[in-house]
Amino acid sequence: MSESKPCVAFIGSSGIARVHMRRLTKYPDCEVVAASDVSDAALQKAKQAYNVANLYIDWKAMLKQENPAAVSVCKPNGMHAEPTYHSAETGRDVPIL
Repeated sequence: MSESKPCVAFIGSSGIARVHMRRLTKYPDCEVVAASDVSDAALQKAKQAYNVANLYIDWKAMLKQENPAAVSVCKPNGMHAEPTYHSAETGRDVPIL
């Protein structure tokens, strides 16, 4: 992780998450540092397509290990509340996209 770049971690790594990753990786001053997903196949696709180095099955473990400036919650809509509140409580920005 580069200290000079704002970094973003993703909770969820398929569907809309890949759209967001694709856009963020076009900015040289932003870095996608980690992703979590219950699907290892989805994580591997994110790693391959967007060079996401740090992959997690458990988003809580990811937030304990990583120190992103922001967290993008890209789970199904009915599953946003817990990771959004938890991410915000731990001091991360959680953009509503």
